[in-house]
Amino acid sequence: MTNAIFDLSNMFFRSMFIVGGYGKKQYTFDSQKEQDQLMRKVATDVTSIIRTINPSRVIFALDSKSWRKGISIDENEGYKGNRKKSEIINWDNIYKIMAEFAEILKTNGFIVSRVE
Repeated sequence: MTNAIFDLSNMFFRSMFIVGGYGKKQYTFDSQKEQDQLMRKVATDVTSIIRTINPSRVIFALDSKSWRKGISIDENEGYKGNRKKSEIINWDNIYKIMAEFAEILKTNGFIVSRVE
């Protein structure tokens, strides 16, 4: 039995940079067009991976915030814990799209695990 486990938060954040043009364009995700492009990009990436692996079960994991901020790594103080969110991105819309995507997955029988 092969399982595929997706870090859905990571998929969305990576896709934001692809859709947004690697910083060449200033996507804010305010417009419905930009939001739709992000949703389509994540869906395309997920389906491509699923078709390639052909797993028996697919699990999607979502977390609500970065757990790294509370972790101390002696060899690398502040590892990813000091990142700041871009102020030009409409984060409310990003999280709304993630929640909508997760709901679509659940409705279609996929396992979606949320961790606060």
